[in-house]
Amino acid sequence: IPVMVMYGREDYICGWHSHGSEAWQDSFKMSSTEVADRSGCPEDNSAGVFYLTPGNFGPDQATSDVIPVLYTVSVVVICVVVFYAYQILVITDRKVDAETTSPSDFAVMVSGLPALATDEKQIMQFFREHAVLGKSETEIVKVVIGWDAEEFRGKIDRIKILRDEMRKLEPTDPKVQELQKALRDISADLSSASAGRASRMKSSGVVVVSFRFHDDQIACLQRWGGFWARWRYKESGSLCGLLPGLELPRFPIGDPPKPVFAVKVVKAADPGDIVWEHLGVPRKLRWQRLALTWSAMAGVLLVSFLVAWGLVLGKDGTGEQQSSSVGGEKTAWRALALIPSFLILLNNVAISLFAKWLGGKEFHDTNTDKEFSLALKMSLGMIANTAGVLYWCKATPKEWYTGASLVSEIFTMMAINALVSPMMNAIDIGWHIRRHYRPSGCSSRKLTQEKIDQWNEVVARLAPKKTKSKEQEKELETVTKSVAFYKRAYEPSAMKTPRAYANALKTFVCCVIYSPLVPWVSLFGFGGIVLQYWVDK
Repeated sequence: IPVMVMYGREDYICGWHSHGSEAWQDSFKMSSTEVADRSGCPEDNSAGVFYLTPGNFGPDQATSDVIPVLYTVSVVVICVVVFYAYQILVITDRKVDAETTSPSDFAVMVSGLPALATDEKQIMQFFREHAVLGKSETEIVKVVIGWDAEEFRGKIDRIKILRDEMRKLEPTDPKVQELQKALRDISADLSSASAGRASRMKSSGVVVVSFRFHDDQIACLQRWGGFWARWRYKESGSLCGLLPGLELPRFPIGDPPKPVFAVKVVKAADPGDIVWEHLGVPRKLRWQRLALTWSAMAGVLLVSFLVAWGLVLGKDGTGEQQSSSVGGEKTAWRALALIPSFLILLNNVAISLFAKWLGGKEFHDTNTDKEFSLALKMSLGMIANTAGVLYWCKATPKEWYTGASLVSEIFTMMAINALVSPMMNAIDIGWHIRRHYRPSGCSSRKLTQEKIDQWNEVVARLAPKKTKSKEQEKELETVTKSVAFYKRAYEPSAMKTPRAYANALKTFVCCVIYSPLVPWVSLFGFGGIVLQYWVDK
């Protein structure tokens, strides 16, 4: 970024000699005769005064101290604002946590236990004695062990896939019965295998410990979640915790039990946020899957980068044609020059979809961790695709202000990507796709008044009955599921939180990188984030 403010031009590349310095000639290997010769220099050879920035002074030409001072002040202000906004979030979270009660206020998640730690009573006894400093009888309500059911994992994943398929079908669809039969078969296999497997199952090393009182959970987190506990596995010592204290207790194993394993304790998520079937996945398998998904994401980013690079080079070709055209032909070439920017926007959408697919292949203890992983992949992909490829194609300073310049590319790219992306979310493409199930749709199974009357008749006939036959209960259940299915056809799509974070972060990072070169992009970035906030709300 500091390099960008060192270069620029005042008006035209052919007039750089007017600065009275040979710096431009040295930078671009141009002789004084070439610089002085303005003949044959088309007006479109430069970006124009519309993009004037402090960089236009050229190397070592600016003498005012105001410019670096203002840039320094801007950086400091941004840092202060970000820190202040983060503190507001922390304070708000504490206030909400103090005024509300949830299951997570009484539980901690423990990792690092051995695979042979399968006795709930032993784990409960350890935390009864050591969870709270100076208290040997802490009341523990329940210990939930994450079992490493390796041989069942494929069948559990298959059950999730079948349920997702059933959710997309109308209950009266003949395929539903086939899916239900497949679900019953898999469940029967799991039930028959679990009886003989239970005694041989191993722990994944992750458990959830529930306390009787909220104060005990807070005291446990203060002891096991402090700075020295995380980095040195020690108690907080003297000088208000600035120095480390004694080593924390280790979980015992063996006969007789010997303290061996260092455990990690964090606040547990709410039960609805925990992915219970993933608690039983060993750490080694988690890292292997993460390495695989990130390698695949890196390959996709490389392909995406090359595609975006080709699009930018194609846009440069249209810029050359535009500069040599006149009249309507010139307008047509200008319109064609916008196509690569829109294609890069679609490329960002493809990156988001692929990152979402990869996220489903990973193992995370909570849905929050899963969404963070998705947002990180999407953000890196979008930033590289939007900001990185432009600088890669026009890295030399002489390409920043002349012809199909970097500043004009940035201006167009940010105008499209910052403003069009939020509008795509406002359209809600998924809701429009489900239109074919609504009365105005084209599906043979679309909702009709005849279906509604039939459902009302069944509900009015069977719902008031206190005792129902199995056939009547099945008929009423089918109607209930059919109503729920068609309600989903009217529901708007859920907010895509990872994509929203990735879009906002992409816009912010692009503005930070290129605002010294093109201050105008900050306005597009501000407008894009405000627009995205409005759409999300």
